This record gives sequence, C-alpha cells and structure tokens, in this order.
Amino acid sequence: MIAQAKARVAEKDRERVVFCNMTFDRFLPSETFDAAGTFFYWDCFRENQLKALLPKLFVCLKAEGFLINVDFFESTHTDETGFKLTHFILLRFLYGFFGFATGIESSRVSEIEPIALANGFYAIDTCLDEKLPVKAQVFQRRFVKSHP
Repeated sequence: MIAQAKARVAEKDRERVVFCNMTFDRFLPSETFDAAGTFFYWDCFRENQLKALLPKLFVCLKAEGFLINVDFFESTHTDETGFKLTHFILLRFLYGFFGFATGIESSRVSEIEPIALANGFYAIDTCLDEKLPVKAQVFQRRFVKSHP
C-alpha cells in the first residue's frame, strides 16, 4: 500500500511527504507535520488503546495541524433501509475475519471523536457514507499560545 501511495505523490512533493511502515507506538518523529491521515486504522484498537495513542498523534502535528480520519463507525440509527442491522452484521463479520487473520484484539469500533476532543483536537467536518458504515472526519489541533 505504501508503494502505491508513493507512486501517486508528484515527484516535486516527494521530499515533503513521509511514509512510515512501523507500529505507531514505535514511531518517534524528529519533526512535526502539517497533517496526518489515518485511514481504517483506529478501528484496530480498543478504546483504552486509543486513549493512549491519540495524545502521541497530537504532539506529532504542528500547531493547528490536521488529522484526516476515515474509518468504520457503529451505526446508532436505523433508516428505512434497515442499515443499522446490515452495518452491525457487516462489522461483526469484518471483526471476526480480521481477528482471526491478524489477531487484532478489538471487536468493535470505538468512537474516536470524543477521545480526539479530549486530547486537544476540534472537529471541523464529518461525512458519512450513504450505504456503508464508513465515516470521514477532519480534526484540527487546537493552537495553544505559550505564556511568556
């Protein structure tokens, strides 16, 4: 996936785009970033793990840096098509498969927004897919002025 993503970055931008292939708990950046993208990442963790990892992401971003997150979500409403049940079954199947195939310990999607808000981010925008239990969110790091 990294090779495919790198191939899509224009040559003039390759020096300013960083790809890392390691676990986030081992990631020790020497610089801060304008933005971070987490795509179908946080759903692999239990809520207590999210609470430990999100502060680390916060300090990796520049003041007013962005977090762009796309992930599954647990549907909390049922519309006329019955998506809540369909989403629930789909997510249980996916978690069963990925738990078996990869050993992830999480068995449900933890809502990232309240954890992000508690860790210095604020929500800018959210978009839900019309058919799948997928949510895109943009958060921004709160700028905190240092006192002289």
